[in-house]
Amino acid sequence: MNRPSFSKKALIIASMASMIDNFNRSNIEILHNLGYEITLAASFGLEDSNSQEKNKQFYDEMTAKGYKIVPIDFSRSMTNIRQQIKSYRQLKKLLKDKYDLVHCHSPICSVLTRLAYRRYRKEYNGHIIYTAHGFHFYDGAPLMNWVVFYPVEKLMSRYTDALITINREDYQRAKKNFHAKQTLYVPGVGVDTGKFSSCCIDVKAKRESIGVPADAFLLMSVGELNDNKNQAVIVRALAKLHNPAVHYAVVGMGDNHDMLLQLAGESGVSGQLHLLGYRTDVPELYRAADVCVFPSIREGLPVAVIEGMAAGLPFVASENRGTADLLTSDNSIMCRYDDDAAFCDGIRVLMENEELRRSMGQNNQEQSGKYDISVIRGMMTDIYRNM
Repeated sequence: MNRPSFSKKALIIASMASMIDNFNRSNIEILHNLGYEITLAASFGLEDSNSQEKNKQFYDEMTAKGYKIVPIDFSRSMTNIRQQIKSYRQLKKLLKDKYDLVHCHSPICSVLTRLAYRRYRKEYNGHIIYTAHGFHFYDGAPLMNWVVFYPVEKLMSRYTDALITINREDYQRAKKNFHAKQTLYVPGVGVDTGKFSSCCIDVKAKRESIGVPADAFLLMSVGELNDNKNQAVIVRALAKLHNPAVHYAVVGMGDNHDMLLQLAGESGVSGQLHLLGYRTDVPELYRAADVCVFPSIREGLPVAVIEGMAAGLPFVASENRGTADLLTSDNSIMCRYDDDAAFCDGIRVLMENEELRRSMGQNNQEQSGKYDISVIRGMMTDIYRNM
């Protein structure tokens, strides 16, 4: 890597290393090219959705490129007060290093970082950016989310130079009610859409490699196995279909792995569920599928949906603010997140109408270009320069 002479220092920080690995590689490259000396800080612990092996690979790759890595003992649990105090003290020590620019991600991490950075922001005219990857308060959110998260985010916006939102609902709310110096809308973190649209595979061989019959009707999801991603509703929809030719493949790891297997067994569809874990061939798996299903309860602006769009697939998806920014009746069938009967009906409609699947998929592929990494990279470059 050609290394510029550094005159500025930037910190990219998130609760978990996976947030930097999966969503900030482009930002790291932009800041490097703008002449920043870069530090990356996050927890590399067991709470992360990435495996320890993948986090080690990321750590080694970043250090080999000359970036400084600082582990911080963040916890994603708000009730782990002891751990939050520990991470705050680590932050105070880290921020003494006089960063010109701090870009933070993840709600708890971003609150603690902005609190710790207040003094240094004034002392040496530093700037802090917070990317909200989907506020926990949103239209239809539980009351407790509004009581806990909304006042904290509103207060902390006073210590924010640029608040980046990634869906329209969050942008409108933050622009109207919060106090950041700038409130900006950037549609996601960017996806290399060409990697998904141009992928060519032997569909039969790819399906057989994951235990799916070549002639099956294959549903596909990508996401962490957790309650919010809500894969259980698709398992229940499979049971309602009563069609053994329909198979469901899920890429991702998480705490709900055993629960999903148990649910599939109890529902009589265990042979139709394929939990694939962490994969490096996601573009190929999309090309092997017939339909994307995306049943999340809450989303900011889901990368997995953009990837499926770029692959030219139709969707049966849940209605939430982030997904609704991407999908419409022209390219998907939308359902309430807990309505397994509606998901069942939507899957059946697409099974029985190949032309509808084709037209929806084509529409998705055309629309995905708006979220390409080149578009987002240009927007983020302008934001960093303006800081």
